Amino acid sequence: MTPSTQARERHQRVRGELAELRQRRGELQSALRAARDHGDQNAVAIAELKCDEIASQIEMTSELEMTLLRQMSGVSSYGGIETFLDNPAAIAQLEQLAHSQMPIGSITLGPAIGRDQLLAMIQSGQWRSGPRADNGSIDVPDAARRGAFQGVRPQPRPRLRILDLIGTAPMDGRSFEYVQELGPDDTAREVAEDAIKPEAQVQLEDAEATAETIAHWLKLPRAALADAAGLDQILRVRLTYGVMRRLEDQIVGGDGTGENLQGILASTGVGEIQFDAAEALTDLALDGIVATLLSDAEPDAVVVNPLDWAAMLKARTDGGTGQRLDSDGAFATPPDRLWGLPAIPSKAIPEGQALVGDYASGCTLFVREGVNVRVSDSDQDDFVRNRVTMLGEGRFALAIWQPSAFTVVKLAANGSGTRASRRHPAKAEAE
Repeated sequence: MTPSTQARERHQRVRGELAELRQRRGELQSALRAARDHGDQNAVAIAELKCDEIASQIEMTSELEMTLLRQMSGVSSYGGIETFLDNPAAIAQLEQLAHSQMPIGSITLGPAIGRDQLLAMIQSGQWRSGPRADNGSIDVPDAARRGAFQGVRPQPRPRLRILDLIGTAPMDGRSFEYVQELGPDDTAREVAEDAIKPEAQVQLEDAEATAETIAHWLKLPRAALADAAGLDQILRVRLTYGVMRRLEDQIVGGDGTGENLQGILASTGVGEIQFDAAEALTDLALDGIVATLLSDAEPDAVVVNPLDWAAMLKARTDGGTGQRLDSDGAFATPPDRLWGLPAIPSKAIPEGQALVGDYASGCTLFVREGVNVRVSDSDQDDFVRNRVTMLGEGRFALAIWQPSAFTVVKLAANGSGTRASRRHPAKAEAE
């Protein structure tokens, strides 16, 4: 068989590509040696990766050259007819498709089996390796039809809006002292000539803010942490959120005993509006706003339990008319303001109470240590069990500069949950 001009040209082109690849390999090997001499580990890793890639290309191109030489000499494993695997253009096209995210459509690559080989297989009865499925159907197993793993989906988490109301500041040490100024500041009066002037009434009271640790942890197998994509980030977010959610609960309701923060509800000097069954819940909230204003503070939000917030929206007038008292019903946009102030539905406040206050000026959250998430295999017998412990913790102190800047409004007879609880069953069971 006389080699065709086309075959010779293809062979020369492949040989040229092979020479360029070998030259490129030499350059990469020189760069690799230089990186090792300088101790640059990043450069070494990159050079090794490129050397592996160029070696794979040289191997593939060498095999293609041998195939062309066999064809030119008349010796071919495919009956003298090349397949698309012997076509450099087809190989390049497949390579491009493998790295593309664009739709492929319909592409003709060329013959997958030589003519003579195909005839030999048909004549010998070796065309198929097993019986065909009835009616041309193909049974594809479920494992082959599974899609890509979609990651770990976090559970719903309410926004911690109370933390958005309060100013924050760093602190040094475990605690600090401060003085609260109490007493009336409206003692100044007009004075006649030679008359005795009124005395100002100033009362100073010592106070202290102490940083407390809020923390929780979990354990899991090291293999699970390595195998589940995104699990590490999900757990870090969960531990961080858990600390911050408990911090918000402590800001409102911490009783100051043991390791609890001294929260707003438990602070001496906070105003109070008693429950009155004859008044609408929204009017009671208005009384709380007025009481805060009379204490010379500027209220900037009302925190209310979600069940009490719903009760306010459901309130109807007497007389059987069905007319709603303070809302337009289910198909109106739920109001996010109460008497002009932001209404913050939050489970941090017990049911049956609302907290009106000047959150921006009345208190400050001091951060001794921000939330840290640590991972260790040295806790208990983690090392021999091949598991890890993840710990999330932070240290915080709450300084309530002026307790009178806050007013508790009782929205029920006992001030803490006379209405039936309507928690989600799954949440209630978890709690």
